[in-house]
Amino acid sequence: KEEAVVEEVVTAVGGADVAFNDGVYEGSAQGHVDQITVKVTVEGGKIAAIEVTAQNETPAIYGSAAQPMIEKIIAANGTVGVDAVAGATHSSEAIIGAVEAALAAAL
Repeated sequence: KEEAVVEEVVTAVGGADVAFNDGVYEGSAQGHVDQITVKVTVEGGKIAAIEVTAQNETPAIYGSAAQPMIEKIIAANGTVGVDAVAGATHSSEAIIGAVEAALAAAL
């Protein structure tokens, strides 16, 4: 059931013209090692902040992906068109998936 929600969000979320409902939303997705959980803050209909609240990935690999992914997702106001960081694909995709899961509740 959770996968269906994430798939629906993948096709519907993101972009400069998308307005989300304001609030703080949580989502999780499987990384390379474990679940990555994020808290997404929406203000004025746009993604204002993303905080990773739980992760247990390999530090060097996760560290290379986290901040660039967060910055790209905020800049894009969603995950549409956001590519994974080379060398940290699983962590990048988990951050994307966790944000999509969180934003499913913001639509």
